[in-house]
Amino acid sequence: MPLPIPFLIPLFCHSILPRPLVSTTFLSLPTSFTSLISTPQWGLYYGVCAIMLPCGLKVAYGFTKIPPFQLAYNNINPRKSFETLKATDAFYNRLCSAEAHSFENAPFYIAGVLSAISMKVEPKLITEYCGFWIALRLLHTATYLGAWGNSGVAVAGVRTVSYVMAASASASLLLHAAQASTA
Repeated sequence: MPLPIPFLIPLFCHSILPRPLVSTTFLSLPTSFTSLISTPQWGLYYGVCAIMLPCGLKVAYGFTKIPPFQLAYNNINPRKSFETLKATDAFYNRLCSAEAHSFENAPFYIAGVLSAISMKVEPKLITEYCGFWIALRLLHTATYLGAWGNSGVAVAGVRTVSYVMAASASASLLLHAAQASTA
């Protein structure tokens, strides 16, 4: 039986992702990136931007493949053209999968950030976890879209690690909020 990784991540998030690793990673990111995430609220905002990135890429790519007049013509069932594209275009299918994965993970990140803010967890801690999460989700999206050809297995491994680490960051924010609620 395969390990239930999504179930285990919240239970062992501090073991998977110790705070010094988050802080060191955040501080090693380019200043042009970290300066944008200066508060937990900015971390939440840019986190939502990262969540929406695969959706925007999917729509942009879809419009390069489906002429707008064709979409207007099929206004009764406008998603039909995109469903057909998903079934016939491997890259568009990967974009759809990246979008679905992003949306599946969004609630945990948003809940973690909002819980930590509401429980008055140290803003610097929240900000570092947000930056760490955003960087990993961007890496996850890039590897999701690039996992093809001979490098597929290696890229898929990076994608899995980025997922586990980002999920651990979300769970850690929830854990810090829970700990603050009983302090």
